[in-house]
Amino acid sequence: MKTIHFKLLSLCITLCCLFTSCAQKAPFHYIEEGGRTYELSGKRVRVLENGDCIWKKRVKSDRSVKFVDPSRAIAVMDLNFDSLNDIKVAVSADGEQILEICFLQNAETGLYEESTALSKLCNVGTIAEQKLVLSYLGISTDGDSGETVESVLSYRWQNDSLIPYRRLTITYYPAQNIYCYGVSDYVEESRTFDDPSEQWLSPEEYSKTDWSFFYYFR
Repeated sequence: MKTIHFKLLSLCITLCCLFTSCAQKAPFHYIEEGGRTYELSGKRVRVLENGDCIWKKRVKSDRSVKFVDPSRAIAVMDLNFDSLNDIKVAVSADGEQILEICFLQNAETGLYEESTALSKLCNVGTIAEQKLVLSYLGISTDGDSGETVESVLSYRWQNDSLIPYRRLTITYYPAQNIYCYGVSDYVEESRTFDDPSEQWLSPEEYSKTDWSFFYYFR
């Protein structure tokens, strides 16, 4: 009887180990691109090639990411314009403003390394033709006047650093019921943005304007 119990116990342990080692948690979202599969499952990112995991990384994300659209939770794109696929992963969200951690593909190893420059930004995007990196700064509201300001910053790569290039703003003045679209260029010598060129818009003009360049992440 003891021998039978021992064999049954051994069989159960073997089966448990087998299921534990083979079972993979279903990915929250995945992308197939360039012969590789990019998976986001919980707080883990994996890259598979021919079915084999070639790279994985745990990311520190908070509960707010659970409410992010899966297609915005992980994305694959060329973030430094070297024709290689890089990875960005959402780690926190506040409305449309999503903080991301970004990994650049190493041209020699084919694997991925975190970019500290990119990982400080929200809603990372690019304009490949101009080699610009974009970051949406969200909406700020003046509690007294009710004025709202939305901002997008663009950057250029300089070696491994991102240098600000231009700031775009949309300001709404509720007292006058009017919008102001502003464009400011970054002055590297003073490390500040210059005075913006401004375009004033009525609500009707604002509604007829194509703002897709400003809300590129939608």
